[in-house]
Amino acid sequence: MDFINSQFYSGLLSNGVAAADRPPPRGFPFPAAGVPIVFVAVDGKEKSNARGSKLNEQRCGLAPGDLGVISPYAAQVSLLSKQLQERGYTINARGGSSDSDDESWVADELEVKSVDGYQGREKEVILLSTVRANSQQQVGFVDDWRRANVALSRARTALVVVGHRSTLRGSETWDAFLKHVAQQGCVVKQEQLRL
Repeated sequence: MDFINSQFYSGLLSNGVAAADRPPPRGFPFPAAGVPIVFVAVDGKEKSNARGSKLNEQRCGLAPGDLGVISPYAAQVSLLSKQLQERGYTINARGGSSDSDDESWVADELEVKSVDGYQGREKEVILLSTVRANSQQQVGFVDDWRRANVALSRARTALVVVGHRSTLRGSETWDAFLKHVAQQGCVVKQEQLRL
């Protein structure tokens, strides 16, 4: 919340829940004690599918229904959904949530959706795959501060962002985010993170 508050709201937001009331989830190696955020720096290169949507195959104690996976590109959402299903997860593709009246939602279903698909929604833990990795520093879809705000503000207790640092530095918003997580001691390289 600190980054979102300072970056998008000029420090005017106040949190109705104390940090002590929302402890970080166990089972994930957050690099800074008591700071439930991590930026996982990945190498690799973005690709495009046949329709031009972007994807990136580098990636990295909760019920699956508590975890949300967000990506700005449909191709990445599809890739992640497929890979998670291959590992035995049930993916919620219908759009229901535990906070809605949609009875199609099941608590053990993992949700993998686009940034727009998570508009107005939250999960305990959000894993955000930013996808873009190129030498031109083209961030694409999430360069718009409103989409970055939605993507970064969906987590209730913890946020894991997977991205390519040199590409994200091409955006003012993402460069500020990278500086924030670095100051917090919350940056790890993908090879350091083994779950």
